[in-house]
Amino acid sequence: MAMKKFIIGILIAICTLCLGFAVACVDGSEPKYYLITFTKVEGITYNCDIKSGYEVREGATVSFSITCADNVVGEPTVTVNDSKINKDGNGNYSFKMNSDSVVNVLDIFVRHKYEVTFDKGDPDGDDYLYIKYSSEDGDAEKGIIAEGGTQISFTVDMSVYYDTSKMKVLANTVVINPDDKGVYTFTVTNDTNITVRDITLGQWFGEKSAEEGGEGTRDNPFIVTSPIDLYEISAMVNTDAPGTSIFKSAYYKLANDIDMKGEQLFIIGNSQEYPFLGHFDGNGKTVSNFYITDILINSETYQPYHTPFVGFFGCTYSTTLENGNAEIYNLKLDNFKINVNAAEDGGSFFVGGIVGHGYGASITGCETTNGTIEVIADDAYFGYVGGIIGYQLSVYQGSNAAYTSVVNACSSSVNIEGLAGCVNAAGGIAGIVEAQSPDVASSVINCYSTGNVSGAMYSGGIVGVLRPFGSVQGCYSTGSVEARNTNGLRPGVEHFAYAYAGGIVGYAEYDSIVADSFSVSKTYAYSSAEVTGGKYAYTGSITGGLDKGGALDTSLPVEANPAIQLNCYADNINKDLILNKLGWHSEDWIFEGDNQFPVINKSADGRKQFTLKLNFGNETYNSKNELNIAVDSVYIPMSYWFIRTPDLDSNGFINADSGKRSYGYYFDAELKNRVPNGYIPINGITLYLGFADYSEVAGEYSFKDAAKSYVKLDKDGTLNYFDGALNHTSYYSYDGNEIVLYNTFIAIAFDGADTYQTFKAVIDGETMLIYDNGNHPVSDALILYKKHDNFKYGNYYDANGTVYIFEVNGKGSIVYSSGTQAFTYTEKEGGLIIDIDGLRVDCAVNAEGYVTSFDYVELKPFDKYYGVWEKSASSKKQYIFDGKGGYTFVTFGYDKDGNRVNESKTSGTYTINTDGELVFGGLRVGFNQDGFIEIGGEMYYRENSFVGVWNFFNKTDPVEITFNGIGVNGVGSAFVDYGEIGSYDAVYVSTTDADGKPVISLYYNDLPLGLLTYNAGDNTLTGQIYVIRNSSIIQNAIFFLYDDFRGSWISETGNLELIEFNGLGNYDVNGNSNHLAVVGNIKINGVEAGKYTLVNSTLTGSFEFEGVTYNIAYDEENDIISVTYGSGGSFDFIKHDKMYGLDLKDGSGNVYSFDGRGNLASGGKLTVKNGSTETNYTYKFASANNITISGAATGSLTMGEDFTLNLDGAASTLYVVNGFTGEWLVPDDDNKLVIGDINAAMKAQGKMFGQNTEFVYHNEDGGYLTFIVKDTETHEDVMFYVSQLVSDDGVTELMVYLQSGDIALSIVCISPSRIDGYKGEYTSSITGNYIEMNGFGASNHVKGVARQYENGMLIATYSYTATAKFGVEFMDDVTGARYLFVECSSDVEGAYTKDGKSYKLVKCDFLYGYSAYLATLGENGKLEVSDTVSFEFNGIGTLKGNNGNVYSYTIDLRDRANSQCALTLTDSSGAKLRALVDYSGLKVTIEFGKCDSTPTDKFIDGENKIYSFNGLSNLSVGGVFYVTEGSKTTLLDYKISASGEISILNPNGTDYGKFVKDGDDYKIILANKKEVALTIYKETL
Repeated sequence: MAMKKFIIGILIAICTLCLGFAVACVDGSEPKYYLITFTKVEGITYNCDIKSGYEVREGATVSFSITCADNVVGEPTVTVNDSKINKDGNGNYSFKMNSDSVVNVLDIFVRHKYEVTFDKGDPDGDDYLYIKYSSEDGDAEKGIIAEGGTQISFTVDMSVYYDTSKMKVLANTVVINPDDKGVYTFTVTNDTNITVRDITLGQWFGEKSAEEGGEGTRDNPFIVTSPIDLYEISAMVNTDAPGTSIFKSAYYKLANDIDMKGEQLFIIGNSQEYPFLGHFDGNGKTVSNFYITDILINSETYQPYHTPFVGFFGCTYSTTLENGNAEIYNLKLDNFKINVNAAEDGGSFFVGGIVGHGYGASITGCETTNGTIEVIADDAYFGYVGGIIGYQLSVYQGSNAAYTSVVNACSSSVNIEGLAGCVNAAGGIAGIVEAQSPDVASSVINCYSTGNVSGAMYSGGIVGVLRPFGSVQGCYSTGSVEARNTNGLRPGVEHFAYAYAGGIVGYAEYDSIVADSFSVSKTYAYSSAEVTGGKYAYTGSITGGLDKGGALDTSLPVEANPAIQLNCYADNINKDLILNKLGWHSEDWIFEGDNQFPVINKSADGRKQFTLKLNFGNETYNSKNELNIAVDSVYIPMSYWFIRTPDLDSNGFINADSGKRSYGYYFDAELKNRVPNGYIPINGITLYLGFADYSEVAGEYSFKDAAKSYVKLDKDGTLNYFDGALNHTSYYSYDGNEIVLYNTFIAIAFDGADTYQTFKAVIDGETMLIYDNGNHPVSDALILYKKHDNFKYGNYYDANGTVYIFEVNGKGSIVYSSGTQAFTYTEKEGGLIIDIDGLRVDCAVNAEGYVTSFDYVELKPFDKYYGVWEKSASSKKQYIFDGKGGYTFVTFGYDKDGNRVNESKTSGTYTINTDGELVFGGLRVGFNQDGFIEIGGEMYYRENSFVGVWNFFNKTDPVEITFNGIGVNGVGSAFVDYGEIGSYDAVYVSTTDADGKPVISLYYNDLPLGLLTYNAGDNTLTGQIYVIRNSSIIQNAIFFLYDDFRGSWISETGNLELIEFNGLGNYDVNGNSNHLAVVGNIKINGVEAGKYTLVNSTLTGSFEFEGVTYNIAYDEENDIISVTYGSGGSFDFIKHDKMYGLDLKDGSGNVYSFDGRGNLASGGKLTVKNGSTETNYTYKFASANNITISGAATGSLTMGEDFTLNLDGAASTLYVVNGFTGEWLVPDDDNKLVIGDINAAMKAQGKMFGQNTEFVYHNEDGGYLTFIVKDTETHEDVMFYVSQLVSDDGVTELMVYLQSGDIALSIVCISPSRIDGYKGEYTSSITGNYIEMNGFGASNHVKGVARQYENGMLIATYSYTATAKFGVEFMDDVTGARYLFVECSSDVEGAYTKDGKSYKLVKCDFLYGYSAYLATLGENGKLEVSDTVSFEFNGIGTLKGNNGNVYSYTIDLRDRANSQCALTLTDSSGAKLRALVDYSGLKVTIEFGKCDSTPTDKFIDGENKIYSFNGLSNLSVGGVFYVTEGSKTTLLDYKISASGEISILNPNGTDYGKFVKDGDDYKIILANKKEVALTIYKETL
């Protein structure tokens, strides 16, 4: 640095100059003047009163000094006119002016200061890279000011996601090379810009060959070698973009260690929407030096948001595909930090080092070391944290979707701390371990933790909370464990006030086990509730708390067994104890050096095989006292060994040689400690089985009303619950004292609850008491009575007509004409003992179980026809058989109050013949296969069968029920039709309520479909009905009965040739917003003609037409309607004949049509068409299968196997005209559907599923086909249906379907002429990958199917429509994302080519298909929406208006909360506009405006706050300025003045500041004048 130099000079006195002037004046001569120039020299200042450019008198002395600037180097040389002059002792220079003089300073050097900047790339360019510089010579992030000649040293820290193998660092244009420590050094000589070149994102495995990068299969997994590979897995899993589905369930292998160098690791599977489904092999390698955060950036709005799933893998799922459980194994994470803050966004969270939330996850051989997990939970929602996994859940969705979750051979040294909020559970290995069912236990085995755990309500060294059917076995912990609960006491949720800390498990719930483990952890617990008194904080060396089981704790399920802590230690831990008392194996554990505790043996080939012994106590099985089960090299819970062991049934029970049956497994011979289902045998343990004699409790147990419901227990442990139409099967166990009834529907007998539940029961004499720990304790137990097989309960009578009733509960009654006498009875050998108020009499019972005498009075049982039998719901006819030989026939109706009216009775007697038939009036009556009885050609059903069609006319969820009748067994069948949504083949029973009203209970298997009460006054069924659409129950549904008049009828009366009844003549009900009107209407000759009304729900009524009242009565026997009118006028309506609606054709193209009037005396009309020529004939039915024809020609039509026409002696064969005959294409099947001509037997021959098939034609309901296929598994016949689908354009397609209950199958078949123009294979010329389309995209009723393949593997399946408005539309069947198949050049990336044409998939944005109506700001300041001008979005950047305007668009901002988005539009001239789309209402609107002057970039300040404009100040929504800090975004207003100044306002209208652009720099000048410097912000990896 140059020294500052001062040269002080004294200028010649001004008086000397004045003297000179005076002399000149004296001699009279003119003085001479010369110009003085001080040469400008950088760094030099001249100190002189005479300034450069002055004129000085000749001979005058000029004196001056110079000052050198700080950066001047060297001794200055001063010259005058190039001659050196020297300074005097005072530092002054002087000379005489004798000519023009130039003063100059030489021999100095000026040292400059230069700016050194460090370039992070061009934010607007394609090469934008994330680069960090650091230097000890200054702040590299802000730039360094340095003097010329200074050496600057720095380092370059590149993101690990980039390839630096060819990296060059340049100082301006000069390449700088680093030293061996990676330090770059250069000398400053001018302003310098440091840049980095030749940096690219690393090559990930998807860009490599299959040999190098893998294929994602089990045999050739994707090879993970670098951070970019991990990032790309995250990117591919966390999206629904096309072609990414393969990565979600693929196989991966980590090939080497990966050092993240302190950067962020991105979560793989960051939501339940995008979980990881695959298999990740860590291969013993390590991923280290990283951090994970719960804050993600929304890819559309760029706003931050919180994800609750945090870990290397955030959320993993198991699938029903071949890959099954999601698996992570042999992965090590080191030196990492995970931070979660859910306090602002709220909600629960799930955090783990390896997995946040694992649905059926399998984690084996993983380690997490030198890590910290710090979490802040919300005060109202729980958080779960684990060193390996946060929330471990075994999944059970049926036997075909059962996924056991096991964490095995894992270790963690992670320190876990819950900093605030409701952290519910934290564990060194797992926060919470849970199983959805005892069939899928959830386990942690052979794991250890050395980290500290603190801050959770339930804290454990291994597991925080162990839920039912979970287990922790063979584990240890050494770190400190602290439970902390600051919730305090809250009303109604006292259980949330506890804190539990355990060395192994914080709290173990019922049916769980902690076994063969040890801990040396120090445990602490604190609960703020203890300040109010009471004990709320608990600690334990192994477990902080254990559930007591349902027997001792009535808050638990009645069947719950106590949580078990077995063979665990906390003191004197040594190698001998570990190997011998705990039974740990060297295959699982090894002791390294002098270490006190073992570590996991990762070098073992497999775990030790051993024998699990089942000891039968005093019983034997196959003459042996023990059963040995070979346990192989997998860890499987007890529930799975049940299935794998042939000697055991699926529930784990076994039958001993003595006939006794097992009821459970125990750890001890005394049968005290029951083995939970979650227990995993990990060594050669002996388990003990308890046995009991199930025959002691086997039998049927009925309610007092035996017809209502009963429970049947079989000796093999089968449990059946019957409740009328409901028949549910499960299982039970019996330990000689108590019965456990598992997963049964018995709850419905308590309170109508249609849920599975487990109950306990005890036998008390002849009764069974059923109870639970909930609403039905022992004191309020359900009482059932045992039915005896050798006794016939029911009604008996004697010769005097006295009735004797024997009920199943040991009680009975004698019904005299004068009253009733109660009695009780008990069984004895050969009979009964009757007790009538203390009087004991005997009853004889024969070998068949019938009572034959009562105190020597002979008794006979009521016969099997006893009861009331009715016809249909509309007929109101009943036969009442008294069971003793007498009957009554009754006809009746109901008035509006539900009272019987017009009742008519006829009585008589009947006998029972030797065939068991009922005989009366010359008729013989018996039961058919359905349990119905036919009397005089009419079918009769049990009372309150309500046979007929009933309709619920709901506008949203209409339901039609056809009741087919209840038979002698008390159960009937029904068909429940939901229209196009589906249908059920159901069963039903009828009982009565407390008011005596009939009640129908309707079921499909064990699914309750309806509970309906009959109301006689208005002839309706009302109550609950299940609807398929949203799987819900509609209350107060009303069903109306179609009467027998429903349909079309004909006559020969001139003005009444055709009449149509809608079948609702019993009703006149107005409609409303939810329900259609229900009223009886008629059409006469095709024209609406008013109402018809039936009388008192009978089959008689009337209608009025053209001023005449017609009385109508339906004749059931002859199926006609008798009509009377006026003074004796009468006629009949009859049905159309069977040819009605049936057109026939011959081989010559003639079509034969019948008007259906062939059974009238005058005959019907037969029309024969050939092209435009028509010929009419008269036809009449001579017999059921023979028609005579007269008119222009005579002849006949006979119906045998074929239709044979003989007309004027010419014979021909006719077939049914239909829309089915022909060949049809079946999707994804080379076999066509072939249907031949339909003959007189209504049959056609053809092919389906590649097999010869016979089709049956049904002419009703528009015509449909049925055909039978034999099920290859059950060998039962399965009926399929074929119907026509006719679109508005007249195109016919066929639908083949099978539908029964929840089983549905439908196939749409199309004509070969309907194949779209895209069928075939489209191949990429670059990769060889291809898309295959099946050609069904032009169908009106089904979408085409497209399949996308990469490397020969199916990666995505799409539904496509070739006739969509904007082109060929694809929809991903998994994600629902939409794409357009857009024509492009063949060399475009992602192009697929067929027949010279190329296409690519372009993903549609969320605006796809929207029609937005133009909105403009009116004079009143309100938006006015046009009804005519609208714009359509094609989803890929084009907006078309019906006014001819076309724009390209980009979505700048999407506001999901307000359902709005901002767009930038570009018209055909290139001019830009702004637009606001509002899709919050039923009508989508779009408002146009000019682009305002705000920048579209985002900005960031030095505190990492992000700023952005919405650019909409010219629109009604106004300008919004976003300030985002972390997960919080503040919305401010902004305005633009006429001069372009941008003012930002607080929400209250006060000044926030101004946004300023100064050259290339941006800043905000706040209201307090403070300046905030901004730089352009761009997302980086």
